[in-house]
Amino acid sequence: SSMRGPTRPRTGERRIWCRRVRVSLRRAKARCGSTVPASRRSRGPVTAASLRAAIGLRTVVEKPQVKMLGEGVDKGVRVEKLELTVEDGLAIPALYYPGGKAARAVVFVSSFGKSGDADVLALAKAGTPVLAVDPRGMGESYKPAGRTGYRQGYQMAARAMLLGRNLVEMQAADMLAAISYLRGRTGLPVALYAKGAVGPAAMFAAALEPTVSELVVERS
Repeated sequence: SSMRGPTRPRTGERRIWCRRVRVSLRRAKARCGSTVPASRRSRGPVTAASLRAAIGLRTVVEKPQVKMLGEGVDKGVRVEKLELTVEDGLAIPALYYPGGKAARAVVFVSSFGKSGDADVLALAKAGTPVLAVDPRGMGESYKPAGRTGYRQGYQMAARAMLLGRNLVEMQAADMLAAISYLRGRTGLPVALYAKGAVGPAAMFAAALEPTVSELVVERS
């Protein structure tokens, strides 16, 4: 569908749209504007507030507490093993590759797990600081099915619904906390790189965080 010119948002609000670039959504970025078809304009503008409401996003930890669990070398690249507190009493595992001089830093998330990803190691070897995290329900944060036979992803989704929450909201909050930490640590623009089933949550996180310089989604 053709893109029409945006109307002005309400005072203090920022219109959001994502430019579609190839299948991988490379360089899709939240900007001022709207791609809502004319038939849906009656639903109102797409803003950060409306996106937060759509997924029920709660307050995001802007300065997550970090616990250093150790450090070492992964295939010739220095790496730190961390835990990031994303909610009161809840931490997610992360690997931080300091890199060297770079124009940007990268937060990496994958439903296949953060460890041993060839693209992460390639970025780190090229000097890009990378923070690879396992949001809730993924990687080290995932637990196999127990006696009930239900996988943790299903159990987490069901329990979240009972609390009036959902996995997309929780995973997006985890990514936003990771972005905030990496930006504060490096002082660089942050790109978000997502693989697999975390793609939808990554798109919400990138749209809600105006400092995200680039979004890449693969196999999602």
